[in-house]
Amino acid sequence: MYGIIVVVLMGVVNWDVLGKSTTPVLDVAEVAFGTLGIAGIGVGVLTFAGLLATVSSANASILASPRINFAMGRDELVSDKLNAIHPNFATPYRSIAVTGGLILLFIVIGNVETLAKAGSVLHLIVYGLLNIALIVTREADTPEY
Repeated sequence: MYGIIVVVLMGVVNWDVLGKSTTPVLDVAEVAFGTLGIAGIGVGVLTFAGLLATVSSANASILASPRINFAMGRDELVSDKLNAIHPNFATPYRSIAVTGGLILLFIVIGNVETLAKAGSVLHLIVYGLLNIALIVTREADTPEY
C-alpha cells in the first residue's frame, strides 16, 4: 500500500519537489484538489486521514510494548517480576507501568522528534525480526512449536 501511494505521489508532483518537502501528501493534495472551495476540503480530509493513521500506529506500538515486556519476562530474558498479573483486571500491570514510565521519561528528557524517529526505526527492526523468526519457526520443525 505504501509503495502504491508513493508511486501515485511521484506521478502527481516531481520527486525532487517531494524530497525537499516536509508535507509531501499535502503538496500533492493541493496540486490535485487546489486550495479553495470544495477542493480545500480534499486537503483537509487528507490531513485528517494522516492524523488518524499516525494515532493508530502510535496506539498499536504503545499497546504492544507491555506485551513484549511481559513475554520477555515469561521467557526469563528480563526480570520475572514483569509477569505479575493484576487480580481484578487480568493485565500485566507491572509491565504496563514500566513501559508507561519509560515513555514518559523519554518524552520529558528527550527530543520528541528524535524519539519518534527512533521508534519508527525500531518498529521496522522488530517487524523484520518477526519475519525472520517466523521463517526459523517454520523451518525448525521442533515439537514445541
